[in-house]
Amino acid sequence: MNIHEFNFIVNEMEKYYCKKLEDEQSKIYFKQLSFLSVERFKQIVDEIYKNNKFMPKVADIIDIDKKLSKPEMTILKVDCKECNGSGIVMYSQKDEESDYMYEYGARCACRNNRNWSIEIPLISQVMPI
Repeated sequence: MNIHEFNFIVNEMEKYYCKKLEDEQSKIYFKQLSFLSVERFKQIVDEIYKNNKFMPKVADIIDIDKKLSKPEMTILKVDCKECNGSGIVMYSQKDEESDYMYEYGARCACRNNRNWSIEIPLISQVMPI
């Protein structure tokens, strides 16, 4: 981003927030933010308009850049005949003392089990093969 592009966007922000940056402040902002492309800076400013009530500091702008850069964690589900994609397999076990059958859940061996706590045992840990 060059100084003219930067000044154009910052002038818009100054009008929006009714706060004029001093010349020295503007130089500091540009020095710290010149690594951004003009497209990225516009994207950040759009986010600022939505979320900030006051004129942002350099640190606020950099924080928003980092926040926008973080990819969202998504766990892809796989087709699994054992758990039908849920990650949990139900099984029955007889209680030795009462002779009652109880139903339990355990994590499947497929990758869908990542959606569940490791406190839940794997099916291979509770059911012999």
